[in-house]
Amino acid sequence: DTAMSYQAAVDYLIIDSVAPDVPGVGAAGTVHDWMVSASIVAAVDVPVVLACGLSPDNVAAAIEIVHPWGVDSLTCTNRLLPGGGFEKDLDVVRRFAQAVQGKAVS
Repeated sequence: DTAMSYQAAVDYLIIDSVAPDVPGVGAAGTVHDWMVSASIVAAVDVPVVLACGLSPDNVAAAIEIVHPWGVDSLTCTNRLLPGGGFEKDLDVVRRFAQAVQGKAVS
């Protein structure tokens, strides 16, 4: 119901997760119930981008279940830097893209 109430005012929706140890919504690297996401995709008339702990190991399954317009990954495609902060792990991003494209992931 919440997603449907926003669809008239937005160009797309991003579905992400919450985690008790991370403030706000998103950037927690936490997977949620993809069946809930699939029901949102089926119910709204705007594109839906799925985020929620997506990694090279689970993004293909998430796409198969949810059928989102797009996918997003922050936490699971980053590496922590010494002293704090993070940066993209380009090898993980490559494997993520291969999984999205349906190629074998090593």
